[in-house]
Amino acid sequence: MIHFKDNPRKHSPFLNLVFRSVIFGPFLGFSIASLGDYDVGVTEYQKKNFSRAFVEFEQASWENDPRAQTALALMYKYGEGTKINLSEAYQWNLKAANLGHPSAQYNAGIMLLEGVGVEKNEKEGREFIALAAEQGFARAKERIAFETEKMLETEKSDWSRRWDLRVPNHVRFSMPQDHPQSKKTFKIQLGAMSSRRKSEVLWNDIFRNNKATLYGLRASFEKVEQANKAIWRLRAGDFNTEEKAKEICARLLKEDNLISGCLVISD
Repeated sequence: MIHFKDNPRKHSPFLNLVFRSVIFGPFLGFSIASLGDYDVGVTEYQKKNFSRAFVEFEQASWENDPRAQTALALMYKYGEGTKINLSEAYQWNLKAANLGHPSAQYNAGIMLLEGVGVEKNEKEGREFIALAAEQGFARAKERIAFETEKMLETEKSDWSRRWDLRVPNHVRFSMPQDHPQSKKTFKIQLGAMSSRRKSEVLWNDIFRNNKATLYGLRASFEKVEQANKAIWRLRAGDFNTEEKAKEICARLLKEDNLISGCLVISD
């Protein structure tokens, strides 16, 4: 059974993402000092003392506490208590993933799939996500279903076959009439930058300022050629209805001066 130190409803959605995904039941071999450092880090983070939280998580991370490593990776990713460093974020996720931490396995897998902070490697990314799913990590299960359906039958490999008895029938047998991805979905476009890196930084800034509004959404970075010049479109989604996408756009434009435009895009 998973136990959480505090009532997650008292946390921001981002804190829920960080600390509700931190499963520490299987890791019973840590020193008291390591556990104490992690708990202090959580407390300081809740107080928004990000610099102090970063120090505590970092100390516990070097003592191989995967909970702290996962939290430290997210602080590097979103630039809280330190500068954004996507490479460091991946490395700390990788360390925790190799210690068997499911949310770190999922995070490392996503970074590998998308080539964020590390060279893109879809095969390794899927393998990490499969490991997280095997431990019951819900978001990893959802991603496996999505990735399995995306792949052509000729490209399906062992990582997806072992899930054939666990994913829903409409995913296993590729029934378009039932598959959620066959339904019309929507994204919001938040900007277009001259490089992927700039788009990633823009997303980090927007997400940091609007965690409650953007919680649960996934960013995508689409490269397009316009007038012999490459641009990277920053989009987030998915939304089941156009109305919901428009609602989020209106909220972001009202609450965040960083956002100068927000377009609703139909997939």
